Amino acid sequence: MTYVEETVTASDGLRLFVRRRDLAGARGEIVIVHGFGEHSGRYDRLGLHLNTHGYSVTAYDHRGHGLSDGLPGHVESFTEYEADLERIVAAVRSRSEGRPIFLIGHSMGGLVALRYLATRSGGVAGAVISAPLIGLASPAPAYKLMIARVGARLAPGFRKWERRTRATRWSIARSARSGSPKRRARWKR
Repeated sequence: MTYVEETVTASDGLRLFVRRRDLAGARGEIVIVHGFGEHSGRYDRLGLHLNTHGYSVTAYDHRGHGLSDGLPGHVESFTEYEADLERIVAAVRSRSEGRPIFLIGHSMGGLVALRYLATRSGGVAGAVISAPLIGLASPAPAYKLMIARVGARLAPGFRKWERRTRATRWSIARSARSGSPKRRARWKR
């Protein structure tokens, strides 16, 4: 098994951080799509488990999450997540040597995977979707929806200058807490 950390460039130029666990002679390729507020590192154990069962695994950080570029938790349109997944799947396909590609999506990542499959499937052989964020358990009050709409238009505009940074202070601090010497060194810069 070979472990690789790299970036894939999204259609708008943002860099998406990718972790790969490539296995020689793999039976298939699995792409992990994490949930909101998570990062690809949370799925390291799952990646190792899938390697022991003969699969190469690719997990990436959504824009604004983990070590990917972008404002934390912000997108101009949800379709940006789908386009990013399409880039990741294309990168996996380019090195898969015809092996089947599967998706694993959890929470918001489950919604991203479902929307991707519904609109762009692109030769994905199958998917495992865990607790997809497809609706609210109870309807949100109208005043909260209005506040969210107004906030979504105004608040991100105050920090547009941070859009292209490698990692915001928030994600650097979160990474530093992980304990990795590499990440602690990044925090000290």
